[in-house]
Amino acid sequence: HILVVDSGDCHLYEVYDASYSNGQWHGGSGAIWDLNSDALRPAGWTSADAAGLPILPGLVRYDEVAAGHINHAIRFTANATDSYIWPARHLTSGTPGVLTSTPPMGARFRLKAGFNISGYPAQLRVILQAMKTYGIILADNGADWYISGAPDSRWDNTMLHLLDNITGDKFEAVNVSSLIVNPNSGATRQAVKVSGNAGVGGVTLRYAIGATPKAAVADASGNYSISIPYNWSGTVTPSKTGYGFWPINRTYSHVVANQTAQNYKAIPLVTASYQSTGVYDGWVLESIETSNLGGSVNRTATTFNLGDEAANRQYRAILSFNTTALPDTAVITSSTLKIKKAGQMGTNPFASLGNILVDVRKGAFGNNNALQIGDFQAAASKNAVLTFTNTPLLAGDWYSKALAAANFGYINKLGVTQFRLRFTKDDNNNLIANYLKIYSGNYGTASFRPALVIQYYVP
Repeated sequence: HILVVDSGDCHLYEVYDASYSNGQWHGGSGAIWDLNSDALRPAGWTSADAAGLPILPGLVRYDEVAAGHINHAIRFTANATDSYIWPARHLTSGTPGVLTSTPPMGARFRLKAGFNISGYPAQLRVILQAMKTYGIILADNGADWYISGAPDSRWDNTMLHLLDNITGDKFEAVNVSSLIVNPNSGATRQAVKVSGNAGVGGVTLRYAIGATPKAAVADASGNYSISIPYNWSGTVTPSKTGYGFWPINRTYSHVVANQTAQNYKAIPLVTASYQSTGVYDGWVLESIETSNLGGSVNRTATTFNLGDEAANRQYRAILSFNTTALPDTAVITSSTLKIKKAGQMGTNPFASLGNILVDVRKGAFGNNNALQIGDFQAAASKNAVLTFTNTPLLAGDWYSKALAAANFGYINKLGVTQFRLRFTKDDNNNLIANYLKIYSGNYGTASFRPALVIQYYVP
């Protein structure tokens, strides 16, 4: 190959299979490139390499390595290729546009981010980092995974051959189709940015590129900037302990220009703890075994029962919380139900009856807030929104579970929010009482009563 750059008129001349005889230069193929233009060769045309691409831009040059950084993709060769894709313009086998498991000319690969380059000599680390950042482009037929460089007497060829040990499984294919501005141009769509102020410093802004989660952190003044691919679609969600944000997130579709002034309001969270209302909570006992119908209630006990009794009838409990103090415009960020174990009758019901399931009702299970026999089987707004397992999660025999964000809408800002607790199985058929005793809203020590702890903010 002979490569000539005319810096006077910004043209690149490249010749393949060059030879000199009888006072003339000869070549197998060649191309002239206008360096002021992004135009590619006409579709189907070769150049001085098989892919129809310029060679010079993809070469590793010693001066780049000495400077400590290579700011471009590197050309490489493969023994077998099939078809071609952008930005390549020519193939040596296959059919244009018909792809197989054999890589096409123009394919870009990237050294995997997890590949450890720290043990390589400094000059090779520069090359390997470029392979991670910009990748390598298949440009010609030749030895598999061989990159190309400009001749220079300063190269240490023994060192360069350490690259021979890096096999193809250390690379991943990259789909660069989203970079195409025009299929006949080598110009690329540049990354765009989403930027603004998160309202307070140290906010984490989460988003994703494809299936890969990403995060950026706002500076001390709350300013942030996120680089995203051209034509990106996704959602940015801010978070910081102790704060809620308005808007909750921002969703973007096919971003092709910088998005500035994407600001959020950071609002300190309010924590509200509601105790269950003793006159409305209690337990309901099944009428007969497996009837799934309530038979009697207890509204006054300082503890309620969960499990079964000696006749194999199931106990279910109702907890009633007056959540009207929540502002109508409150945005709930967390909601946690807490109950405290008071004791146990018989063997551990978790062993034979499974876990405790919690149903929720936005409003009352019955036709008013008071505990009723029909609350045993009354329809819930959603069944099994929470599950308590055998091991208390907090010291002091407390069971504590947080609602998923998708269930915050069942918290009633205009009245009561009720929960129904039941074991997964209705009984164990052993004719022995096996139940937990849980402190109710009637218990004398207020700190032992069931609690619904809600964090929220008002935009």
